[in-house]
Amino acid sequence: MGKQIDRVINDLEGQARTFEDQTRNAIRVAIVGVNFSEAYTGYEKDRAYPAEIPPAREAPKVIPRLEERVRSKYDELLILRFKATNSAPYPFDWVDRDETCRLYGAALLRISKLYDERF
Repeated sequence: MGKQIDRVINDLEGQARTFEDQTRNAIRVAIVGVNFSEAYTGYEKDRAYPAEIPPAREAPKVIPRLEERVRSKYDELLILRFKATNSAPYPFDWVDRDETCRLYGAALLRISKLYDERF
């Protein structure tokens, strides 16, 4: 995750610029998943390898970087915290399902309000 965060942030910044160039009225929304798993398996073609640093150790560093670099470029930045190992049987869970539902619902309300204001 740490190795890819700069690419992800650059992509998000570029996408925000594209939205802004198209129209000032665009409602810019970024939804980013951050893995908090204690173990993770990466794949490169036919090769599987365990993550050198588990996502759970990197996630607390990744989120502030996203907040700092991306939040101001979007009307809404929703960071979804989850746990997934990427290993069979491919378990998935939310770090806090209730919080995720609240954050998602609140974001939808704010986006709806923006829509009413702009259009």
